[in-house]
Amino acid sequence: MSRPAQQRLEQLRRPHLPALEHQLEPVQARLAGARPDTRALLIDGTLDAVITQSPQSVVGNAVRIFANLRDGRDAMTGVEALRLNLALRENLP
Repeated sequence: MSRPAQQRLEQLRRPHLPALEHQLEPVQARLAGARPDTRALLIDGTLDAVITQSPQSVVGNAVRIFANLRDGRDAMTGVEALRLNLALRENLP
């Protein structure tokens, strides 16, 4: 394996832990795409939490990482932080 390829693999093996941002705010708009009974299931305690994320951003980041590796750039160049929404009973309106 070439030296640049080894260096890229070493970079990928290093843990990449971006700072986590969190805010407890109403999630009425975020639950818009969920099943109609999701809110009721959260309120009555059947569900503890609902986690949503954008599959498009996950796939876009994966493509960006592979393109960066192909082009010899740092794997994480231009990769966006993964955004997800956590809906709890406590942050429902």
